[in-house]
Order: sequence, then C-alpha cells, then structure tokens
Amino acid sequence: MKLHYFETITGRKACVAAKHLNAPVAFVRVNLGKNEHTTPAYLALNPNARVPVLETETGSIWESNAIMAYLAQKMGSDLLPTDERLPEVVRWLAWSSEHFNRYASRVYFE
Repeated sequence: MKLHYFETITGRKACVAAKHLNAPVAFVRVNLGKNEHTTPAYLALNPNARVPVLETETGSIWESNAIMAYLAQKMGSDLLPTDERLPEVVRWLAWSSEHFNRYASRVYFE
C-alpha cells in the first residue's frame, strides 16, 4: 500500500493513524506547491486532487477518515470499533472534518 500525503491537517491525520497501527504502507509525499496533486497520474487516484490518498491492491481510498477506517479494519485494530462505541467515533470524526479541520487548517497555513 502507498499513502500519498502532504503536511496538511488531514494528511498528517492519515499518516499518524498508519504509524500508530504499524500499517505496512509506503509514505509518498505529494508536493502541493509543485502541483503534483494535479497530474493525470494523481487524478487517476483521486479525481478531487486532494491529499491524502491510500493506494491499495484493489484501488484507491481518499478522505482521511475513510483511510483511517480502512487501515483499522485491515490491521485488525479496534481503533474503529464495531460495537456500540461506533456512533461515538463517527460523531467525533464528523466533528473533526466539519469543525476542527476548517479552523486548524487556517491557523496551520498562516
């Protein structure tokens, strides 16, 4: 597997999950400053031209929360539980995407 990332909030989130899970991924830095995310090869992985993207043996997964969920399942971890705790995890993932990331990204880039 290859995890395409850049040092953004969502890119870091996916990388941290992969490292925490000891997932067998190769980290591939995508230089946004050089528009590497707009190349035809990258757009074939993610038509949204955003990072992160996880290349798997069956295709690509984009969106950091989806990548983290996939890696947790693949590694047999309860980082994404399948019991009554799942709605709580989904709630915080949604909150992060809708609220935290928006403002943290502004601070990060400034």
